[in-house]
Amino acid sequence: MQLSLKKIREEVGLSIGDMATVIGLKKATYQCYENKTRNYPANVMQRAEAQLQRTREFWAGMDQRIDSRLKGKKIMSEVSHW
Repeated sequence: MQLSLKKIREEVGLSIGDMATVIGLKKATYQCYENKTRNYPANVMQRAEAQLQRTREFWAGMDQRIDSRLKGKKIMSEVSHW
């Protein structure tokens, strides 16, 4: 099932204006597409889906990036009090 532009934007976590900017549209144009008051070309959905994929890939690796930064460092609760 294909997600709607609104569902994609919500999952990405962007405002309407920010999503419009990311995919290269004016805010009013994007808003019409999202509200289905205008039909949008296929490349608009492709750009939205590409942003969703980048967001998912970023968050998918977050645990490993955090773990690698913490490895070898003391956690604040382990640091002795001054």
